[in-house]
Amino acid sequence: MHAGFELIFTILACSTLLVSVSLYFTRFLRVSKPTEEKLKVYECGEDSQGVAAHIVHSRFYRIAIVFLVFDVEVIFIYPIAVLFKRVIDSDMAMVAFAELVAFVFILGIGFVYAWKKGALSWDTDHKTFF
Repeated sequence: MHAGFELIFTILACSTLLVSVSLYFTRFLRVSKPTEEKLKVYECGEDSQGVAAHIVHSRFYRIAIVFLVFDVEVIFIYPIAVLFKRVIDSDMAMVAFAELVAFVFILGIGFVYAWKKGALSWDTDHKTFF
């Protein structure tokens, strides 16, 4: 066995042992006095009413997924915008600009596709989108 991995395995074994021992002893050292009040579902200081498990409409998921896609795209554009001044001074300015335009164009195609499929529509339920 390589000498460098012995240290890693030793640290891994020690940390696993420490966590296991801690969890084992805290189970017996804790004070457990369950009452009806403690076992009730706590929801932001309000008493819960009805069943907690209910069906969430799919439009919430569609909007969330579209938001995440476009949010991640903006995260990718931000470093390009920050470094674009340096790129302008170099000889790769047109290449960088063309890549940025292509990226935004593909993003626009995705936006138009989501719009046409009804993923951004709140009132209707389009089952063909996802």
